[in-house]
Order: sequence, then C-alpha cells, then structure tokens
Amino acid sequence: MPQSYWAEQLAAHRDYFVTNYVNSIRPERLVFRATAPIDSARGETNAPEGTWVDPWQDEFVATVLGWMVAMGFSDWRASFDWIIGGTVARTSQTSGWIRAHATPYRLILRATKTSPLATSWIEAWPLQQSIGKLTYTDPDKWGTNDLTYLTYTRGALVYAVKFGTPGASENLTWATNQLKSRGWNTSPKWRLGTGL
Repeated sequence: MPQSYWAEQLAAHRDYFVTNYVNSIRPERLVFRATAPIDSARGETNAPEGTWVDPWQDEFVATVLGWMVAMGFSDWRASFDWIIGGTVARTSQTSGWIRAHATPYRLILRATKTSPLATSWIEAWPLQQSIGKLTYTDPDKWGTNDLTYLTYTRGALVYAVKFGTPGASENLTWATNQLKSRGWNTSPKWRLGTGL
C-alpha cells in the first residue's frame, strides 16, 4: 500500500473522531469527554445499565493521541485537547470531582438509564458516591489499594504537560506522588516521562 493510502485512512479516522466526539453535544462527550456509548452500558452491581462510562479506557485513547501528536501528527491536537479535558478535570482539586477516585472503573453519570445525565463534575460525584459506592477519607489521597488505573491517568497527563495543557502539571505531580508514596510497581509500558 502506498503511504498516501495510510494518510487518507488516518485523516478519515481523525475526521470521524472530531465529528462524533470533539464536536458532539451529547453531555457524556461535551462535559465528561467520554468515548464510551453510555446508552449501551450493561448493568452491573454498582453500575446500573445505561448509567456509566469507562474513564480508564479514555486514558488509553488520550495517551495514544498524545503520542501521535508528539510524533508530529499535529492535526490530531484538537482531539487530544478534547479528551485530556476529562483527565484534567478528574485529577483537579477544583472541578467538583474527588480526585481520590480520579479513574474509577465505572464513572456513573446518571441515576438510571432514563434519568438525565449530570451536567457537571460536581453533579456526577454524588452519583458516583451513592451508586458506585466509592468512599474516601482524604480527597487528595488515592482511595483504593489498586493504583493500576491511576498509572493510565498519569500516562495521559505526561502528554498534557508536554503540550502545556492548563492544570496538567500540578495534576501530574499529584498522580506521580500517589504512585511513589505507595511504592506502586508501575508497568514499564506506563512509565512515561520522569519521576517514577
């Protein structure tokens, strides 16, 4: 295949992503920067059907998009800037989300499948707390014994800092310190940047 074919395919995928995610007015995309289709989320014990998205998977997408931009594919920057907004908000001290649970396995965005979606991080946190059963003692200390998902978040934040995303530097420092203070053995594939 010629390089032009690959370039055309890459451009088509970028355009699809921009149209269906970056420019979407759906609340789970516009506010929470989620790529998962909330309407088809299956029912689970602490995550009712049609109420949640997977932020840890969005960290993979953010990291790959950051990597692409870092390799010189600058036309993907708008997509990276869009998705990293969710990461920055979940690791911030000011968004209304409790960063002790910056990367929950399931992020609850409405009470039931037919309920309206939360319209802000400050509205989403009480849903997460009551339905997802997340608790914390310190909002600035990672809330579980497993820090795996935080390593994904940290990886995405490394690129956000590289590109000068507002708020990302302090959030990356926080995430790195959480991992270091707990002696977490971060997988080599997620040891991006420095500090681990």
